Amino acid sequence: VGLLAMLLLNELARADEQGGDGGGGGGIALPKRKPECQALISSWIKVLPSPKDMSALHPLLWNEDVQEVLQGSSTRKIYRTLDDIEEDGTWLTERVWSADRTRFPETVTINGESRPCFTVDGFAWATAVASSRSNFVDGSLRILPFIDLANHADLGTEEVRGGTMGAFGTTKGAE
Repeated sequence: VGLLAMLLLNELARADEQGGDGGGGGGIALPKRKPECQALISSWIKVLPSPKDMSALHPLLWNEDVQEVLQGSSTRKIYRTLDDIEEDGTWLTERVWSADRTRFPETVTINGESRPCFTVDGFAWATAVASSRSNFVDGSLRILPFIDLANHADLGTEEVRGGTMGAFGTTKGAE
C-alpha cells in the first residue's frame, strides 16, 4: 500500500494545476504516456476524495478521539499503522522529498484547492486512498483507475481479475 501511495502522490504532482505535466514539472514523468492517456489519469486523480473529504471516510484520517475508540475495539491496531505511516513519511521527507521540492512539491493545487502532496499528511491521505481503492489482481495489489469508481451489487458479484483486451487480445487489463 505504501508503494501505491507514493505512485498516487506522483500522479497528484503530475496533475497539479500550477505545474506537473501541465507545465511546472512536478512529479516524475514516468510512466511515459500519450497526452490523452495522461489527461485521463489526471482526470481520475482530480475526482478522488480530497483530504478533507477523506477525513470523514477513512479511519486513518479520522480524528484522534474516534481513532482511540477504534484502537480498543479491533485486533488490528490502528496506532501501529499510523506510526508506520508517520515513520515512513518522515523518512521519505528527510531523505528524498526535501532534497528536490520542484520534483516533490509539498503542496499542489487540484480543483482550485491546495492539497498536501509529498509530506507526511499527503502520504497519509495517499495511503488511505490506496488502501480503500485497491484490489488484488492476479496476486498483486493494484489500483485500477476508474474501476475503483464502479458500483457493485451485494450478492452474486465476481472479484476483479486480470484479463486481456484490444483488437488482438494481447493488451493486459482487468475485468
